[in-house]
Amino acid sequence: MEFTKEACTHSVLPTRDGSLWIGTDGRGLFRWDGRRMQSYGRAEGLSDTTVGALFEDRDGVLWIGTDRGGLHRFANGKLSRAYDARDGVATGYLQSLGQDRDGRVWIGSNANGLTIYEAGRFRPPGPTERLPAQNIAGVFRDSRGDLWIGTAANGLFRYRHGRYESFGKEQGLGDVLVALMIEDRDGNLWVSTTRGISRLERARIDAIAEGRDRSLDPIILDRTDGLLTPEGSGGGFDPSGLRARDGRLWFSTIDGIVIIDPASFPINRIPPPVLVEGVTLADRPARPDAGGAIQVPAGTSSIELAYTAFSLLAPAKVRFRYRVVGFDADWHDVGARRTAYYSRLPPGTYRFEMMAANNDGIWSPAPASIALVVAPFLWERRDARVAAVAVLVIATALAVRSVSLRRARRRVAELEREQSLTRERSRIGRDLHDDLGSRLSHIALLADVADGHASGERISRAAREAVHTMDELVWAVNARNDTVESFANYTAQFAEEHLRAAGLRCRLRIQPDLGARELAADTRRHVYLAFKEAVTNAVKHAQASEVRITIAIDDNTLVVEVMDDGRGLSPEYADPTGNGLRNMRERMDAAGGTIEIDSAPGRGTRLVFRTPLT
Repeated sequence: MEFTKEACTHSVLPTRDGSLWIGTDGRGLFRWDGRRMQSYGRAEGLSDTTVGALFEDRDGVLWIGTDRGGLHRFANGKLSRAYDARDGVATGYLQSLGQDRDGRVWIGSNANGLTIYEAGRFRPPGPTERLPAQNIAGVFRDSRGDLWIGTAANGLFRYRHGRYESFGKEQGLGDVLVALMIEDRDGNLWVSTTRGISRLERARIDAIAEGRDRSLDPIILDRTDGLLTPEGSGGGFDPSGLRARDGRLWFSTIDGIVIIDPASFPINRIPPPVLVEGVTLADRPARPDAGGAIQVPAGTSSIELAYTAFSLLAPAKVRFRYRVVGFDADWHDVGARRTAYYSRLPPGTYRFEMMAANNDGIWSPAPASIALVVAPFLWERRDARVAAVAVLVIATALAVRSVSLRRARRRVAELEREQSLTRERSRIGRDLHDDLGSRLSHIALLADVADGHASGERISRAAREAVHTMDELVWAVNARNDTVESFANYTAQFAEEHLRAAGLRCRLRIQPDLGARELAADTRRHVYLAFKEAVTNAVKHAQASEVRITIAIDDNTLVVEVMDDGRGLSPEYADPTGNGLRNMRERMDAAGGTIEIDSAPGRGTRLVFRTPLT
């Protein structure tokens, strides 16, 4: 054994050919055939000299897992090349290996989850094979062919019938880190963790998997049972223990070897007697009344119930569960805690019950109990509730009346909208008759007296004006245009075309995020006509060279600004009460808005139209 004198051993595996294989930390792999020791390092093709896992499959092939070098196979006296991520292996701390009943080899990485070797190739787990954890610490197949997978932070899982069953701290497992799993001759599972060695009874495992029980109730061995340290070693170095031919179980810990004989393992069959010791209400002790019940005053902020159990063999390992019948849906498993806490139980009559299990998981046959009677507040009493119901009926009646009034108001609003629609139809008819009709009649008269090129131009101009009028009418009627964005696009197009035709520069500044804010059809039409008149006045009367137009929304108000660099308005023309701006004022009044005029002779004119958005 001189070859391994200075090596730290991670795993030891006897194989069916009589060899003993030893995986070390930094010194590679050793094989003892009974006569001589043979070593395998980098020179012999080993990819990494830290070997964390050894496993012999049912075909006699030795599987070798390394920390960072990937996976090797040893068969027919030859060491294979290293299989890594390029072959589909989830590498990185390969420390656990196992084979299921179908012959598939499961490779566990303590960093990157599982890999499955099947039909000569490596693959990741399928949807039903994928474990909800990546830190694999152990893989083990039991005598029934079920595959067990231990993790370094998520407890224990059993893969059975194509699905995983979880056995963690919620099910009573001593710790979430599983270092080693060994099955005894009775089919019970022994699990080494950082908090001791837990014995999981096969019948209870199946009861939890089938939903017939909630807790494993394991027997947990620790210092009180003779362990020098409860922390098992390995934590993924596989194998780090075994079941000997005599049935005894060998576990490695961080402080030596532990040997357990399940056949002679003593089990405490005496259930512990239980007792409710006392009750505290809002930090004050309470005594039962003549009927044995605890009277809890209304509004008591906290209720504490102290209880105990008598088990002299290992009192520190007694576990408790409790419930309040009528309030709790299920039992509370609280481990070794000997006090129950409740805050502000609703008024009513309840029964507190508690049970205890001894160090070997034997529960008391009947619970200890005490009655709790919680008094109601004044408003929780029956007469107060009757009065509250009466108030509720009155309030409901008032609410129904309010709803009826709102419906009536909505109906009135609908009628007003219908009348508005009728008025809008009448207006469209008038516009078609007065404006478009007069233009078409004008075109007809021009055609009757047409006598040359000049008349043709007048007819063409009149026709274009009629078309433009028709376009404005269609735009005003179309409900899809009832947005600020549509208004801005249409007015900008009109201004650009009109000013270009007049030889004036047009500068547009339109707020980019106008969006689809609603603008009623009637309001949209009046503001557009006021804007149109302002642009037309700038062309005809301002003697300007440039017109600047701004359209924006400011504090839920549509703001349209028309500013020219022309000769400006004389004081009498700029007077809002004068005839010059009466048309635009009437349009803005009809739209529910305002007009602002800023002008003086020689410095241009600025008109600002403001209309609130609903």
